[in-house]
Amino acid sequence: MSFKTTGVLAVILIAIGAFWYFYDYKGEKGREEKTSLAKRMFQFEAGKVRRVFVATGDTTVVCERQPDSTWGITSPVRTGADRWTVELIVSNVAELDRQETIAEGATPETLSDYGLRRPSFRVYLDGAGIDTILAGDDSPTGGFTYVKLAGRPEVLAVGAWQVNRMRKTLYDLRDKTALPFEREQVGRIEVSAPDGQVVLTRNGQVWQMERPVVDRADEDAVSRLLTNLSGSKVRAFKDEAPTDLGRYGLSPSKVSATLFEGGAMTRKTLDVGDSTGAWRYARYSGRPPVFAVDTSFVNIIAAGMPYYRHKAFAEFDRERVTKVELVRPDSTVVCERDTSGAWNVVRPFGKALDREKGDALLTSLNALKARAFVAESADRPATYGFDRPALVARLSGKGGPVLTLTLGKKAGEYLYARVDRKETVYQVDERTLQDLWPALKEISATTARPDSAKKG
Repeated sequence: MSFKTTGVLAVILIAIGAFWYFYDYKGEKGREEKTSLAKRMFQFEAGKVRRVFVATGDTTVVCERQPDSTWGITSPVRTGADRWTVELIVSNVAELDRQETIAEGATPETLSDYGLRRPSFRVYLDGAGIDTILAGDDSPTGGFTYVKLAGRPEVLAVGAWQVNRMRKTLYDLRDKTALPFEREQVGRIEVSAPDGQVVLTRNGQVWQMERPVVDRADEDAVSRLLTNLSGSKVRAFKDEAPTDLGRYGLSPSKVSATLFEGGAMTRKTLDVGDSTGAWRYARYSGRPPVFAVDTSFVNIIAAGMPYYRHKAFAEFDRERVTKVELVRPDSTVVCERDTSGAWNVVRPFGKALDREKGDALLTSLNALKARAFVAESADRPATYGFDRPALVARLSGKGGPVLTLTLGKKAGEYLYARVDRKETVYQVDERTLQDLWPALKEISATTARPDSAKKG
C-alpha cells in the first residue's frame, strides 16, 4: 500500500471519528440537554428574583432580597432569612420539570380531585415573570405532585421530591442563628453563670483569663465555646414580641455569653433563662424574639472558671533542663543529662538511664494538669501538706532553676500540688506520685557507665 493511499485512509478514519464524536456522542449529549430543557416549566434568571412568596395554609411568608444580596423576611414578621433555604426554593422552581399533563382544562370539580381547589402550598417568585405555582395532592404512588399555574387551566404532574423541597414553613425560612458573629473578630468574651463571671480576652491568637483570676485561658475550652456559639441554632421561636421577659427567666437571665467583636468591640449577648423540657429559653440582644436552644449547648457556657482556665500549670522549656532531682521523705534520686542528650542516674548510684525513660519523665512533668483549682494562695502550707511534702521535683539547667514542683498530702483520690512560680494550689491525680517516682530497676540500664559511677 502506497504512502498516499495510507494517508487517504487516515483522513477517512479521522473524519468518521469526528463525525461519531460530534454527532453521536456530543450530539446525543446535546439532544439530552435539549430534551431536559424542553421539560422545564420555566426559564428565568435567578438573580432577577426580588421577592419570594411561600404560602402554606393561611400563612404567607414573604422573603425579600437585600441590597447586600442576603435575604430578609418582611411578613408575617420582620427578621433575617436563611439565605440558602430561600435560594433553594428559587433553584427548585427553575428546575421544575413537567412530567405529564393530567388535565387540559380544569373545572372546579377537577381541581378538587387533585387537591387544587384549596392548594396546600403556593409559591410565587417576583421578578421571574412566571405565574404563582399551586401545589395539590400527591399521586396515588406518591411519586408525583399535582400542580397548576394560577393563570392557566392545565393540571400538571411534577416530581413530588421537587415540590417537597419547596414546602417551607416560617421556621424553615427564617435565620435560626442564636448568636450571629464573626469568630475571627471576637476579642473579648464575658460568660456569666450562677457560679460567677468569667472574662476572657484575646491577645493575637492567645486567650487570657482576666476574671475571676488572671491566668492563661484553656485554648481548647475557648475554642469549644466559640464553636458551640457559632453553631447554636434556634430550636423553636416562642414569643415574637415579649412584654415580660421574667416569665422566661430572662430578667435577669440565668446564664449569658457576651462577645465583643471587631475594632469597635461591638457587644453581642445571648441571654439564657428557664428550662422548657429539653430546651432552654434564650434571647439575642440584637433581636426581640424569645426562642429555645439546646440544654447541652448552655452547659458549655455555664461551665465556670475551672473549665476555661489553663490546666497545664507546670509547663517549662524541656531543652533547658539538664538535671532532675526527685526528693521524697526517705530518699532522693538525681538524674543528669549530658551534652549528647544521654541521661545518667547520679544518685543514689551511677548508672546510665534509658534515654526514653529520662525524656518520658520530663514529658510527665510538662503535661501535668490540674484537676481542680483549690486556692489562689499557699500561705498556709501545712493545710496542704507542703511543709512535709510527699515529693519535691526540682528541675534545673545551665541558666539556673527551671521549675520546682511540690506534691503535698492526699485529698481523696487527689494530691495537693503547687509550683514555685505561682501561688495557686492545685489538685492532681494521685497516680502522679507514681508517674514521677520511677523504680530504679525500671529506669536504670543494666550496664553501669564508668564516668557515671565516678560521679556517684
